[in-house]
Amino acid sequence: MIAAELEPFVKHTDPNLRHDLLSEVNFPVYFQQFLAHAQSYALQFLGDCTQGVRYADSLSVEIEQDLSGITNDPLQQTQYRDILQKKTFRQTLLCHAGIAVRQSPTPELIRGLYIDAPIRRENPELNLQSTILERFFGRGDATVSTAVPIIKAALVHLGEIWPQCLRFEELVAAARSRIEQLTDPPSIVSPLEIKRLEDNLIECCTAGIVDVHVKPHSFSTIVSQRPAASPLARWQAARGEVVTNRQHVPVRLDQSDRQVLQLLNGTRDQSELLDQLAEWASQGRLHVTEGQQPVASPQRIRQLLELALPQVLSRLAQNAFLVT
Repeated sequence: MIAAELEPFVKHTDPNLRHDLLSEVNFPVYFQQFLAHAQSYALQFLGDCTQGVRYADSLSVEIEQDLSGITNDPLQQTQYRDILQKKTFRQTLLCHAGIAVRQSPTPELIRGLYIDAPIRRENPELNLQSTILERFFGRGDATVSTAVPIIKAALVHLGEIWPQCLRFEELVAAARSRIEQLTDPPSIVSPLEIKRLEDNLIECCTAGIVDVHVKPHSFSTIVSQRPAASPLARWQAARGEVVTNRQHVPVRLDQSDRQVLQLLNGTRDQSELLDQLAEWASQGRLHVTEGQQPVASPQRIRQLLELALPQVLSRLAQNAFLVT
C-alpha cells in the first residue's frame, strides 16, 4: 500500500531532497516521515524485515544508553540509529494500527513456528554437562556464546539436524531430553532452565543466529529412489554456477553437481542417471578426470561416475536442493 500510494506523499516533500538513485519516482525521506505517511493509512511500525523483527539494532551498549538519555520514544531512537549507522535504504514491516505491538519479544511469539540454523560448535569435544563458556558459529560472521548446558544442547541439536528444522516446542523438548539422558538415573531439567532456554532462543532469533519459519521446509535431505529437484534449480543449473535452493539461498555449485542437478526431474533412478551422465561424457558434454588427467575409457568413466554419483546426490540433499 505504501509503495502504491507514494506519489501523493512525495509531492509534499522538499524538492531539494530529490535525486534519481533507484528510479524515476524516488525521493529520500526520513524514517519518521515515512511513518507519518503510514499512519495516515492506519498502519504502524512493526520492525525491520531485513533482520527480522528487531527491537534494537546492533549498536554498542554505551550508544544505546546515550540514545535512551536523548529520548524514550523507540521510533525516534530508530531514526537516530539509522543516522548513526548511515542507513540509506531500509525495508520496514508495517501492521494495522489497532494491533498491540510488543516492545520486547517473548517465547509466545514463536511457539508453533519452525526453527533452523547452520550452527557449528567451536569445540568439537564440547561437554554438555560442563558449565564452561562455549562458542558457536552461525551463518556469516554470527556467533553466540553460552555456559548453560541446556542452551548448548539446543544449539548442538540444531547444528546436527541442519538443514532440517524443528518446531520451537520440539527443539525445547529435544534439548531437554539430551540433558536428562546424560545421567543415570536421568536428571530433571527445571522449569527455570526451560524458561532460560526459551528466552535465549528468542534472543538468537532476533539476532539472526537462527531462522524462523511458519511452515516446515519443502525439501528432503534423504535421496529417494528417483530424486527430484525443483524446476527453477534445474533451469539455473543449466545456465550458471549459482543455483537457488529450497531455502531460497543462492549456492555456488561445481560443474559435476550442476550437471547431475539438471537431470533430477523425478523420472530417473540412479542407474538411469548414470546412463545419461555416461552418454554426456561420450559426447564431450561431461569431462571425467582421474588424478587431474582426462579419462578416455568408457568403462573407467562409468566406474568413476558410479563412485561419484552418490556423493553428489548427498551434497545436493544436504544443501536443500531435493524435493523428493
